[in-house]
Amino acid sequence: MPDALYQRYLDAATAYREHRASCTSCTDDRRCPEGQQRWTLFEQRQDAHLKRVRNARKSR
Repeated sequence: MPDALYQRYLDAATAYREHRASCTSCTDDRRCPEGQQRWTLFEQRQDAHLKRVRNARKSR
């Protein structure tokens, strides 16, 4: 079972993909306000997950 941080990261990615699939305003280069909010949340969660993975590897 994935840990909670990883799961939140995946959930944010899914939420953005679902929004992007149905939003006619979002493109690869531009995002509507809601799309930008979802993308930012995804980036933040991804960064947090990757930081934890890197730190775990350093401490081995």
